Amino acid sequence: SLEQPHASADNIIEAVNNDQSFANLASAHVSYASSDRAVATVSRDGTVTAAAPGVTTISVTVNGVTGSTPLSVSAPLSAAAPADMDAGAASQATTSFTNTGSQPLTDVRLTLAGPDGWTAAPATAATFASIAPGQKVETTWNVTVPAGTGPGTYELAANATFAAVSGPGSSSTAATTFVPGTVSVTLGQQNQSSGLSQVEFDSGDGATQPVTVGGESGREAVPTVPPHPNDLNIYFNVADGVAFDGNYTATFSIQYYDSGTGAFTPQYDSTNAKGGDVSGAYTDAPPVQLTNSGTWKTATFTVHDAMFANRENDGTDFRLSSPNSFTVHQVSVTISANS
Repeated sequence: SLEQPHASADNIIEAVNNDQSFANLASAHVSYASSDRAVATVSRDGTVTAAAPGVTTISVTVNGVTGSTPLSVSAPLSAAAPADMDAGAASQATTSFTNTGSQPLTDVRLTLAGPDGWTAAPATAATFASIAPGQKVETTWNVTVPAGTGPGTYELAANATFAAVSGPGSSSTAATTFVPGTVSVTLGQQNQSSGLSQVEFDSGDGATQPVTVGGESGREAVPTVPPHPNDLNIYFNVADGVAFDGNYTATFSIQYYDSGTGAFTPQYDSTNAKGGDVSGAYTDAPPVQLTNSGTWKTATFTVHDAMFANRENDGTDFRLSSPNSFTVHQVSVTISANS
Protein backbone atom coordinates (compact mmCIF):
# COMPACT_ATOMS: atom_id res chain seq x y z
CA SER A 1 0.00 0.00 0.00
CA LEU A 2 1.05 3.60 -0.50
CA GLU A 3 2.71 5.35 2.39
CA GLN A 4 0.42 7.88 4.07
CA PRO A 5 1.47 11.53 4.58
CA HIS A 6 3.28 12.03 7.87
CA ALA A 7 5.87 14.11 9.68
CA SER A 8 9.47 13.43 8.68
CA ALA A 9 10.53 12.30 12.20
CA ASP A 10 13.91 14.04 11.72
CA ASN A 11 14.61 11.89 8.58
CA ILE A 12 16.25 9.14 10.62
CA ILE A 13 13.66 7.06 12.53
CA GLU A 14 9.97 6.44 11.87
CA ALA A 15 7.68 4.41 14.16
CA VAL A 16 4.38 2.95 12.93
CA ASN A 17 1.40 2.27 15.19
CA ASN A 18 -0.73 -0.88 14.85
CA ASP A 19 -3.28 1.08 12.81
CA GLN A 20 -0.49 1.98 10.34
CA SER A 21 -0.41 5.60 11.48
CA PHE A 22 2.96 7.12 12.32
CA ALA A 23 3.84 7.75 15.95
CA ASN A 24 4.59 11.31 16.98
CA LEU A 25 8.22 10.99 18.07
CA ALA A 26 8.17 14.45 19.59
CA SER A 27 5.92 13.18 22.39
CA ALA A 28 6.92 9.51 22.43
CA HIS A 29 9.38 7.95 24.87
CA VAL A 30 12.45 7.14 22.73
CA SER A 31 15.71 5.51 23.84
CA TYR A 32 18.77 4.25 21.97
CA ALA A 33 21.40 1.59 22.67
CA SER A 34 24.50 0.04 21.10
CA SER A 35 25.23 -3.65 21.61
CA ASP A 36 29.00 -3.02 21.53
CA ARG A 37 30.07 0.38 22.79
CA ALA A 38 33.69 -0.45 21.91
CA VAL A 39 32.65 -0.28 18.25
CA ALA A 40 30.16 2.60 18.37
CA THR A 41 28.22 4.59 20.91
CA VAL A 42 24.83 6.22 20.51
CA SER A 43 23.76 9.33 22.41
CA ARG A 44 20.40 10.07 24.02
CA ASP A 45 19.39 12.03 20.91
CA GLY A 46 20.37 9.19 18.55
CA THR A 47 23.75 10.45 17.37
CA VAL A 48 26.04 7.51 16.56
CA THR A 49 29.80 7.87 17.08
CA ALA A 50 32.22 5.29 15.70
CA ALA A 51 34.84 4.15 18.20
CA ALA A 52 36.71 1.29 16.52
CA PRO A 53 36.36 -1.08 13.56
CA GLY A 54 33.89 -3.87 14.16
CA VAL A 55 30.16 -4.68 14.07
CA THR A 56 27.52 -3.59 16.54
CA THR A 57 23.74 -3.40 16.65
CA ILE A 58 22.01 -0.06 17.13
CA SER A 59 18.56 -0.39 18.66
CA VAL A 60 15.82 2.17 19.26
CA THR A 61 12.85 1.73 21.56
CA VAL A 62 9.70 3.81 21.01
CA ASN A 63 7.01 3.56 23.67
CA GLY A 64 8.26 0.12 24.70
CA VAL A 65 8.62 -1.32 21.17
CA THR A 66 12.18 -1.97 19.95
CA GLY A 67 13.65 -2.08 16.45
CA SER A 68 17.29 -2.54 15.51
CA THR A 69 19.78 -2.43 12.67
CA PRO A 70 23.35 -3.74 12.34
CA LEU A 71 26.17 -1.21 11.97
CA SER A 72 29.59 -2.00 10.57
CA VAL A 73 32.47 0.36 11.33
CA SER A 74 35.51 0.05 9.08
CA ALA A 75 38.84 1.82 8.93
CA PRO A 76 39.12 3.69 5.62
CA LEU A 77 41.44 2.03 3.12
CA SER A 78 42.05 3.49 -0.32
CA ALA A 79 44.15 2.44 -3.30
CA ALA A 80 45.35 4.39 -6.32
CA ALA A 81 47.04 3.26 -9.51
CA PRO A 82 48.15 5.01 -12.73
CA ALA A 83 45.60 5.18 -15.52
CA ASP A 84 47.95 3.03 -17.65
CA MET A 85 50.44 0.32 -16.74
CA ASP A 86 52.55 -1.05 -19.60
CA ALA A 87 52.98 -4.78 -20.07
CA GLY A 88 56.48 -5.96 -19.22
CA ALA A 89 57.21 -2.91 -17.08
CA ALA A 90 56.99 -1.78 -13.46
CA SER A 91 54.80 1.08 -12.22
CA GLN A 92 53.95 2.43 -8.80
CA ALA A 93 50.65 2.23 -6.95
CA THR A 94 49.75 3.44 -3.46
CA THR A 95 47.54 2.36 -0.58
CA SER A 96 46.39 4.64 2.25
CA PHE A 97 44.94 3.51 5.57
CA THR A 98 43.44 5.78 8.24
CA ASN A 99 42.48 5.01 11.82
CA THR A 100 39.23 6.95 12.21
CA GLY A 101 38.42 5.40 15.58
CA SER A 102 39.11 6.68 19.07
CA GLN A 103 41.48 3.83 20.04
CA PRO A 104 44.82 2.75 18.56
CA LEU A 105 44.98 -0.05 16.01
CA THR A 106 47.83 -2.52 16.36
CA ASP A 107 49.57 -5.09 14.16
CA VAL A 108 48.41 -3.33 10.97
CA ARG A 109 49.37 -5.14 7.76
CA LEU A 110 48.68 -3.86 4.24
CA THR A 111 48.78 -5.97 1.07
CA LEU A 112 48.26 -5.32 -2.63
CA ALA A 113 47.65 -8.02 -5.24
CA GLY A 114 47.07 -8.00 -8.97
CA PRO A 115 45.82 -10.68 -11.38
CA ASP A 116 47.71 -13.97 -11.76
CA GLY A 117 51.29 -13.35 -12.81
CA TRP A 118 51.42 -9.75 -11.59
CA THR A 119 53.72 -8.83 -8.71
CA ALA A 120 53.29 -6.06 -6.14
CA ALA A 121 56.20 -5.46 -3.78
CA PRO A 122 56.19 -2.75 -1.08
CA ALA A 123 58.70 0.03 -1.72
CA THR A 124 57.88 1.59 1.67
CA ALA A 125 56.63 0.19 4.97
CA ALA A 126 53.55 -2.02 4.71
CA THR A 127 53.35 -3.21 8.34
CA PHE A 128 52.82 -0.95 11.34
CA ALA A 129 53.00 -1.90 15.02
CA SER A 130 50.44 0.73 15.98
CA ILE A 131 48.41 3.47 14.33
CA ALA A 132 47.08 6.19 16.58
CA PRO A 133 43.54 7.58 16.31
CA GLY A 134 43.37 9.95 13.37
CA GLN A 135 46.71 8.78 11.94
CA LYS A 136 47.07 7.97 8.24
CA VAL A 137 49.74 5.70 6.78
CA GLU A 138 50.61 5.28 3.12
CA THR A 139 52.47 2.52 1.32
CA THR A 140 54.04 2.73 -2.14
CA TRP A 141 54.08 -0.46 -4.19
CA ASN A 142 56.17 -1.48 -7.20
CA VAL A 143 53.74 -3.28 -9.49
CA THR A 144 55.05 -5.31 -12.43
CA VAL A 145 52.76 -6.29 -15.30
CA PRO A 146 53.87 -9.49 -17.07
CA ALA A 147 55.13 -9.16 -20.62
CA GLY A 148 52.50 -10.27 -23.09
CA THR A 149 49.57 -9.10 -20.98
CA GLY A 150 46.74 -8.21 -23.34
CA PRO A 151 45.13 -4.78 -23.41
CA GLY A 152 42.29 -4.16 -21.00
CA THR A 153 41.21 -3.00 -17.56
CA TYR A 154 42.66 -4.85 -14.58
CA GLU A 155 42.04 -4.68 -10.83
CA LEU A 156 44.53 -4.32 -8.00
CA ALA A 157 43.06 -5.62 -4.74
CA ALA A 158 44.15 -3.91 -1.51
CA ASN A 159 43.62 -5.35 1.96
CA ALA A 160 44.37 -4.27 5.52
CA THR A 161 44.29 -6.45 8.64
CA PHE A 162 44.64 -5.14 12.18
CA ALA A 163 43.81 -5.66 15.83
CA ALA A 164 41.26 -3.33 17.44
CA VAL A 165 39.91 -3.19 20.98
CA SER A 166 36.84 -5.01 19.65
CA GLY A 167 38.99 -7.80 18.17
CA PRO A 168 40.63 -8.61 14.82
CA GLY A 169 39.46 -6.54 11.85
CA SER A 170 40.05 -6.05 8.17
CA SER A 171 39.28 -3.63 5.37
CA SER A 172 39.50 -4.06 1.61
CA THR A 173 39.20 -2.00 -1.54
CA ALA A 174 40.51 -2.02 -5.11
CA ALA A 175 42.03 0.22 -7.76
CA THR A 176 41.82 -0.26 -11.51
CA THR A 177 44.40 0.33 -14.19
CA PHE A 178 44.54 -0.13 -17.95
CA VAL A 179 47.15 -2.05 -19.90
CA PRO A 180 47.52 -0.32 -23.30
CA GLY A 181 47.65 -2.39 -26.45
CA THR A 182 46.36 -2.99 -29.95
CA VAL A 183 43.28 -4.84 -31.16
CA SER A 184 42.77 -5.72 -34.81
CA VAL A 185 40.70 -7.52 -37.40
CA THR A 186 41.64 -8.72 -40.89
CA LEU A 187 38.63 -8.90 -43.20
CA GLY A 188 37.83 -11.51 -45.80
CA GLN A 189 35.75 -14.61 -46.36
CA GLN A 190 36.51 -15.52 -42.74
CA ASN A 191 37.53 -12.55 -40.61
CA GLN A 192 40.56 -12.94 -38.32
CA SER A 193 39.84 -11.06 -35.08
CA SER A 194 42.01 -10.16 -32.11
CA GLY A 195 40.02 -8.06 -29.66
CA LEU A 196 38.24 -6.28 -32.52
CA SER A 197 35.39 -7.64 -34.63
CA GLN A 198 33.57 -6.53 -37.74
CA VAL A 199 29.81 -6.68 -37.19
CA GLU A 200 27.57 -7.53 -40.11
CA PHE A 201 24.46 -5.36 -39.88
CA ASP A 202 22.70 -6.47 -43.05
CA SER A 203 19.27 -5.86 -41.52
CA GLY A 204 20.13 -2.18 -41.29
CA ASP A 205 22.79 -0.09 -43.00
CA GLY A 206 25.89 -2.23 -42.53
CA ALA A 207 25.97 -5.01 -45.13
CA THR A 208 29.27 -6.17 -46.63
CA GLN A 209 30.49 -8.89 -48.97
CA PRO A 210 33.88 -10.65 -49.10
CA VAL A 211 36.14 -9.68 -51.99
CA THR A 212 39.69 -10.21 -53.19
CA VAL A 213 41.31 -7.27 -54.93
CA GLY A 214 44.90 -6.18 -55.51
CA GLY A 215 46.16 -9.46 -54.05
CA GLU A 216 44.46 -8.97 -50.66
CA SER A 217 41.23 -10.13 -49.07
CA GLY A 218 38.72 -7.63 -47.79
CA ARG A 219 35.09 -6.78 -47.28
CA GLU A 220 33.22 -4.34 -49.45
CA ALA A 221 30.39 -2.16 -48.12
CA VAL A 222 27.32 -2.87 -50.27
CA PRO A 223 23.66 -1.78 -50.30
CA THR A 224 21.26 -3.82 -48.18
CA VAL A 225 18.24 -5.59 -49.64
CA PRO A 226 15.92 -3.74 -49.69
CA PRO A 227 18.17 -0.66 -49.93
CA HIS A 228 18.54 1.35 -46.71
CA PRO A 229 18.20 5.16 -46.93
CA ASN A 230 21.43 5.72 -44.97
CA ASP A 231 24.98 5.65 -46.30
CA LEU A 232 26.87 2.36 -46.68
CA ASN A 233 28.69 1.37 -43.49
CA ILE A 234 31.11 -1.18 -42.09
CA TYR A 235 30.64 -1.56 -38.32
CA PHE A 236 33.24 -2.61 -35.74
CA ASN A 237 33.19 -3.50 -32.05
CA VAL A 238 36.05 -3.40 -29.55
CA ALA A 239 35.73 -6.33 -27.16
CA ASP A 240 34.11 -5.11 -23.95
CA GLY A 241 36.74 -6.96 -21.95
CA VAL A 242 39.35 -4.72 -23.54
CA ALA A 243 37.64 -1.32 -23.39
CA PHE A 244 34.10 -0.35 -22.49
CA ASP A 245 32.36 2.90 -21.53
CA GLY A 246 35.56 4.69 -20.54
CA ASN A 247 37.70 7.60 -21.64
CA TYR A 248 40.41 6.46 -24.02
CA THR A 249 43.02 7.68 -26.45
CA ALA A 250 42.77 5.55 -29.57
CA THR A 251 44.88 5.42 -32.72
CA PHE A 252 43.00 3.89 -35.65
CA SER A 253 44.79 2.35 -38.63
CA ILE A 254 42.66 1.43 -41.66
CA GLN A 255 44.01 -0.43 -44.69
CA TYR A 256 41.67 0.26 -47.61
CA TYR A 257 41.61 -0.18 -51.38
CA ASP A 258 41.95 3.16 -53.11
CA SER A 259 39.30 2.98 -55.82
CA GLY A 260 37.08 5.80 -57.04
CA THR A 261 37.23 9.46 -56.12
CA GLY A 262 34.83 9.76 -53.19
CA ALA A 263 35.60 9.39 -49.50
CA PHE A 264 34.63 7.38 -46.44
CA THR A 265 34.34 8.84 -42.95
CA PRO A 266 35.19 7.03 -39.72
CA GLN A 267 32.61 7.70 -36.99
CA TYR A 268 33.41 6.63 -33.43
CA ASP A 269 31.63 6.55 -30.06
CA SER A 270 32.96 9.59 -28.18
CA THR A 271 32.81 11.01 -24.65
CA ASN A 272 32.08 14.39 -26.25
CA ALA A 273 28.29 14.62 -26.08
CA LYS A 274 28.35 17.37 -28.71
CA GLY A 275 30.77 15.54 -31.00
CA GLY A 276 28.15 13.92 -33.21
CA ASP A 277 24.70 12.38 -33.46
CA VAL A 278 23.15 10.51 -30.50
CA SER A 279 25.14 12.41 -27.83
CA GLY A 280 28.47 11.81 -29.51
CA ALA A 281 27.95 8.15 -30.46
CA TYR A 282 28.64 9.02 -34.13
CA THR A 283 31.52 11.50 -33.89
CA ASP A 284 33.29 12.16 -37.18
CA ALA A 285 37.01 11.56 -37.57
CA PRO A 286 38.85 13.06 -40.58
CA PRO A 287 37.40 11.67 -43.84
CA VAL A 288 39.62 9.43 -45.95
CA GLN A 289 39.80 10.70 -49.53
CA LEU A 290 39.95 8.20 -52.38
CA THR A 291 42.20 9.04 -55.36
CA ASN A 292 41.50 6.03 -57.62
CA SER A 293 45.15 4.86 -57.55
CA GLY A 294 44.12 1.19 -57.65
CA THR A 295 46.41 0.35 -54.73
CA TRP A 296 46.07 -0.56 -51.05
CA LYS A 297 46.65 2.39 -48.75
CA THR A 298 46.61 2.97 -45.00
CA ALA A 299 44.90 5.84 -43.18
CA THR A 300 45.85 6.56 -39.56
CA PHE A 301 44.36 9.00 -37.07
CA THR A 302 44.26 9.47 -33.29
CA VAL A 303 41.39 10.61 -31.07
CA HIS A 304 41.56 11.48 -27.38
CA ASP A 305 37.90 11.06 -26.44
CA ALA A 306 36.95 7.52 -27.41
CA MET A 307 34.26 5.98 -25.24
CA PHE A 308 33.56 2.54 -26.78
CA ALA A 309 30.20 2.15 -25.01
CA ASN A 310 28.46 0.09 -27.75
CA ARG A 311 26.19 3.01 -28.62
CA GLU A 312 26.28 2.66 -32.39
CA ASN A 313 23.93 0.42 -34.37
CA ASP A 314 23.83 -3.22 -33.32
CA GLY A 315 25.86 -2.46 -30.17
CA THR A 316 29.02 -1.41 -32.00
CA ASP A 317 31.75 1.13 -31.20
CA PHE A 318 32.69 2.69 -34.56
CA ARG A 319 31.94 2.51 -38.25
CA LEU A 320 33.29 3.54 -41.63
CA SER A 321 30.64 5.37 -43.65
CA SER A 322 30.29 6.45 -47.27
CA PRO A 323 27.52 7.05 -49.83
CA ASN A 324 29.46 4.75 -52.20
CA SER A 325 30.90 1.25 -51.98
CA PHE A 326 34.43 0.92 -50.54
CA THR A 327 36.67 -1.97 -49.51
CA VAL A 328 38.71 -2.52 -46.33
CA HIS A 329 41.35 -5.19 -45.68
CA GLN A 330 42.41 -4.57 -42.09
CA VAL A 331 41.61 -2.31 -39.14
CA SER A 332 43.62 -1.94 -35.92
CA VAL A 333 43.09 0.27 -32.87
CA THR A 334 45.81 1.03 -30.32
CA ILE A 335 44.16 1.99 -27.02
CA SER A 336 45.33 3.66 -23.82
CA ALA A 337 43.31 5.05 -20.93
CA ASN A 338 43.13 8.75 -20.15
CA SER A 339 43.70 9.90 -16.58
